Amino acid sequence: MRVSIDHVVYLVYDLDEAAARIGAALWVTFPVGGSHPGGTANKVCAFEDLTYVELVAAVPGSPIADRVARSLAERGEHIVRWAVRCAPEDIDAVADRLGLATERGGVERD
Repeated sequence: MRVSIDHVVYLVYDLDEAAARIGAALWVTFPVGGSHPGGTANKVCAFEDLTYVELVAAVPGSPIADRVARSLAERGEHIVRWAVRCAPEDIDAVADRLGLATERGGVERD
């Protein structure tokens, strides 16, 4: 069974500042960006092996902005999600190894 990191989602205060700071530390750029329907925006840095780091921040005034602000106040910038890559037939075994449950084709945290 082959398992690897697919991507990491990192919650930040300010997308542009974090992209510059983290990009400089990792010697990369975050050239791709977009938004999510729930009120967040992102910038993505993809690597040659198709793994990627996604920086996420709340769009000011969005419905989720207060929740994101509370999370950042409590924990600072932090990883909010991560995903592994594996063959579809291995997902249950991978989830078991990680102590997680699968649901509707995805992995849900407690």
